[in-house]
Amino acid sequence: MDRAIDHIPLKELPKYFPVKFKAPTVLPYDMTSDVKGQVRKIGQKNAVLTIKYKQQEPGRNEYIELNVANFPYSFPDFVDEKRFQEQMKLNNGTSAYFKNKDDYERGDEFATLIWKEKGIEYQLLYRNVEGNDEKVIKQNLLYIANKME
Repeated sequence: MDRAIDHIPLKELPKYFPVKFKAPTVLPYDMTSDVKGQVRKIGQKNAVLTIKYKQQEPGRNEYIELNVANFPYSFPDFVDEKRFQEQMKLNNGTSAYFKNKDDYERGDEFATLIWKEKGIEYQLLYRNVEGNDEKVIKQNLLYIANKME
């Protein structure tokens, strides 16, 4: 049975997502101060945590979203089906997989960097990013991932 719990203050997340996880310590913009998380329980033990880091600046729609799962969630489809464009290494030696946003109409409107670390699946999404400078988008996601604690 799926169950979602919305608008959880970051300090209270451990009550709902009992697995220790890393989160971004830097972003390529100033974020709003009211960052909240959502936890989706899938069955008895599986959970997915989503945190959206919205921008402070009015009119800026692009933002970073972090998804953390304590089970194989997106990683198997993304990696096994080779839906990524580039494999790279994080500073700690972990393999990460990058895919830029799709240009066609029904494609993904976000760029993705996904990896697994200590049994936890991490996915950074760069949503609503304008422009198509893949190199800058990739560098931003990689920088954020390497600075997570």
